[in-house]
Amino acid sequence: MNAPRPKSKPTMMTCSTCGRRFDRDESATPPFCSERCQLIDLGRWFNEEIGVPCEESADATDMDDY
Repeated sequence: MNAPRPKSKPTMMTCSTCGRRFDRDESATPPFCSERCQLIDLGRWFNEEIGVPCEESADATDMDDY
């Protein structure tokens, strides 16, 4: 007879939207705790409240010239 497998330690994360701690393996929307927090974050991207920082190179062209 096979012995039951021991449960692995939960992988806890903190939701970047609401700050709630949650088990990553039980969330359908990691790194968010819920679909609601995922959609709030997406709205912030669309509204350009958040973004990925970038550094322009010296030879970067201005897109307004096109």
